[in-house]
Amino acid sequence: MGREITKYSLSGDATLNGMFAMVFAEAYRKDDSWKFRAPGEPHQTDSFVEILKKHM
Repeated sequence: MGREITKYSLSGDATLNGMFAMVFAEAYRKDDSWKFRAPGEPHQTDSFVEILKKHM
């Protein structure tokens, strides 16, 4: 516990201009075990439903 597993530096990143939400982490099941992914994926919408639709 207490160890850093991912880090994002968002300050001054011009590619994030106009973005309103970000998927920082995903937890999912694969081959009967839990997996973790840190995509750092920005989105132009602030609608959770719209972001969720992309994963279904």
